[in-house]
Amino acid sequence: MVSNKKNPSQRITFSEEVMNGRALLFLKEDFSPNYYLRMWIPKEGKHIKKSLETSDLETARNRAEEKVLETLQDISVGKQIFGITLGQLVEKYLEYRKKDVVLNEEKKGQEGITIERWGTIRSQLNSLLRIKDPRMKLSEFDADSFDEYRQMRLEDNPKVSLITIRNETATIGAMWKFAYPKYTPIPKLEFRPLKISKQMKLEMRRDTFTPDEYEHLTKYFRTWVSKKECPDPQQRINRQFIRDFILILSNTCMRTGELKQMRWSDIRGRESAVDDSGMKVDLITIHIRPETSKTRNFREIITRGGEYFQRIRTYSKFIGRDDYIFPNSSGTNPMDERQMYPLWYDLMEKTGFRDHQQRKLTFYSLRHFAITLRLGDLSIWEVSKLAGTGVQYIEDHYGHFLEEDKKLAALKYTKRKRTGVSKEVVWD
Repeated sequence: MVSNKKNPSQRITFSEEVMNGRALLFLKEDFSPNYYLRMWIPKEGKHIKKSLETSDLETARNRAEEKVLETLQDISVGKQIFGITLGQLVEKYLEYRKKDVVLNEEKKGQEGITIERWGTIRSQLNSLLRIKDPRMKLSEFDADSFDEYRQMRLEDNPKVSLITIRNETATIGAMWKFAYPKYTPIPKLEFRPLKISKQMKLEMRRDTFTPDEYEHLTKYFRTWVSKKECPDPQQRINRQFIRDFILILSNTCMRTGELKQMRWSDIRGRESAVDDSGMKVDLITIHIRPETSKTRNFREIITRGGEYFQRIRTYSKFIGRDDYIFPNSSGTNPMDERQMYPLWYDLMEKTGFRDHQQRKLTFYSLRHFAITLRLGDLSIWEVSKLAGTGVQYIEDHYGHFLEEDKKLAALKYTKRKRTGVSKEVVWD
């Protein structure tokens, strides 16, 4: 017989036994037009369920018999029908992608991925394991098992964005491609298409600071890192790191991952200069390595903020050429989010940004702030090169600022000059 187990489905509209009761051919109401096969595997104590990928009954019967014979043959040679679990696949895939991090470091960014990207992949797959039982065998999945992924993900977290869901499905699809055919006979998963309009992208855009808000934030730094406000010496140093991390992000347009992975050897020079207003500035030359960049491309930037790097050297214990500028407590790795974000939340609350979570104000917002400011003085092409992104990205995400700048540019004439430059290479 098929099984003495109770049929878990309450919506079967058609069913018939296959090969004298060895399996069941069935059709489910409002589920799929295709026929399905269910077969009990006694040794593993589970049903195998597969879509026959046809709505024609005769074709379904033929495919069902073929599948039953194939499964019986596999059982006869001792093959485990269900194979590894979803949780085991995630572990194997993360191990596989971890090798790409090593390759990336060896090849200087020409191949592989950054450790930051690996962390994103891990986070995306952890989201998957929250909505799909990690104990499920891969053979329990079929091509449309994730068709309702959007709905499942929104039930898990109603605030998750469609862009996040789209990125997660891309990662899940890549993992399944890795698993085929060694761990699963399914070469490709089917996801319901997500249409994300330009307007939706704008609505989901991460908020940024206004110039007045940023000034308010930075004015509080002196108090925030003071001995009176923070008597614990180590905690005070941690606050100083966050303060300078914020100031450097806001001056360089770097990505947070690029700055976190920056080493002292990436600083290739300093120079004193006078800007258009006559103010003395401390320019610094930074080499951003391909292996730390999201785009896998090398770029060099010259920016204000040399004094912030110099200040870090006065309180950091890790100032060797190969040391991270923003290290963890042991100096072996860059700072991670568990170290950074409690301090960020503390800073936001104490400076009155109590809506920072609703506004999605994070360290990433500082890059957006920096790009926005630069668009007032530089061309789109110049800003794109500084930020390490494409001109189209700037136009798509900062179009509203560009329109304002066009009006201002029509009303003014600007002449730039730079004098009093003295070059000084440091920290060799």
